Amino acid sequence: MVFGVVVVIIASVAVGLWQKENSLEEFGAGSISFKYPKEYEGQPVPKPKINQAKTLVKLKVKDPLSYIELAVEEGAIRGANITKTNFLDFLEKNAGMSLPRVYKNYKELGSERIKISGRDAAAISFSYTGADSKTKIYMKFFIIPFGNDAYYLTIQSVNRSKFEKDASKIQPTINIR
Repeated sequence: MVFGVVVVIIASVAVGLWQKENSLEEFGAGSISFKYPKEYEGQPVPKPKINQAKTLVKLKVKDPLSYIELAVEEGAIRGANITKTNFLDFLEKNAGMSLPRVYKNYKELGSERIKISGRDAAAISFSYTGADSKTKIYMKFFIIPFGNDAYYLTIQSVNRSKFEKDASKIQPTINIR
C-alpha cells in the first residue's frame, strides 16, 4: 500500500516536471537563446532606428497584456573603450540615465548583478506609466554584454504577478554561447 502511494507521488512529480519543461518555447539568435512560456505569440519586428538596438524577437500575450523583447546593440563596447570603463558598468550607467527619461513615472523596484552562462550581466526591475497615462507597467530589463555587443532582454506586463512569474521562468533559461 505504502509502496503504491510512493509510486503515485513520484509519477505525479515526474509528470509535473515534464509539463513544466514542455510549457516553454525556445528562441535563439546568434550567440543567445532563452525559453519563454508557449502562450506568447511572435509579433512583427520593427526596423531599427538610427543608433538604436536591433530587435531580434518580439513576443506578446493579450491577457494580461505582456511582452518579451530581445534586442542587440552591435559594437556597444565602443563607448566603454573610449571612456576606459568596464563594459557592464558602462551599460548599467547608460541604462540608469536613459530609463528614467524614456519611461514615464519610472520607479526602480530593484537591480542586481547576475550570472548568465558564467558571465556577468545585470537585471533592473522597474515600473512605469503606459502611453495612456494611466496603466502601470512592470518591466525587467536584462543587460547582457557579450564580446563587442550588448543584448537587452525585456519582460513586461500590466500584471505584476505575471511579470514576476514570467521573469522567474525565463531568467534561468538565458544562455550565451
